[in-house]
Amino acid sequence: MGWSIAQAKQRLSEVVRLAAREPQPLYNRGRLVGALIDAESYQAFERWRSGTSEATVARQFDVLRAQLAAQAPSGTGPAQPLPVPARIDRPNAFARMLEEQQTPAGPGRDDATG
Repeated sequence: MGWSIAQAKQRLSEVVRLAAREPQPLYNRGRLVGALIDAESYQAFERWRSGTSEATVARQFDVLRAQLAAQAPSGTGPAQPLPVPARIDRPNAFARMLEEQQTPAGPGRDDATG
């Protein structure tokens, strides 16, 4: 069940009691604007949020750079980048069609130009 802001204000005790069992969504003009949850769920969320705020993408790249540098033999400078496999092109139907269009008509072909 969802609550409008006005309903939640009028029946706050009931909304809090129900939030102990399951989250109670709060709507303003039909749009979800929040939810009331139990204290245990909120504390678990705060623990998760404080642990994830330290792990940014930039910090993860710093860790990877440090690992690569640690793998480099000493005295050889920075670690070499990871090996890149040779590229293998697949047949390209569009390129083949263009090549066929540019090929001049042979003696046995029935063309409008020839």
